[in-house]
Amino acid sequence: MDMISMMAGSFLNLMVGCDAQPVIVMRVGAQDYQIQSWVCTDKHEAKHLWRTWQLGCTAQNGATFWSRPYFLEEHGENLAYYVNRFGEVQGGRGASIEQAYVPMCGS
Repeated sequence: MDMISMMAGSFLNLMVGCDAQPVIVMRVGAQDYQIQSWVCTDKHEAKHLWRTWQLGCTAQNGATFWSRPYFLEEHGENLAYYVNRFGEVQGGRGASIEQAYVPMCGS
């Protein structure tokens, strides 16, 4: 079960209106990450930026494929949710990408 995708869908559905932003690929060290972002407006007209992170893996033929989302953050609010290595959803204020369990390529 992909809990982070389910949570992202739940949060986005609670907002009044969400606009998907272009997907970006960010390189951190030697690893590529795909980041999908949404800008959402709540009932009080406040803007929220939600982002999911996915791990980029390169196959033997050179093609890149992406893992399931494993980190969900509200950018700017320092609020995030992630799955740890035991499959438990963790999170809250102050959670960072370093605390998430990054799946191995091919898993």
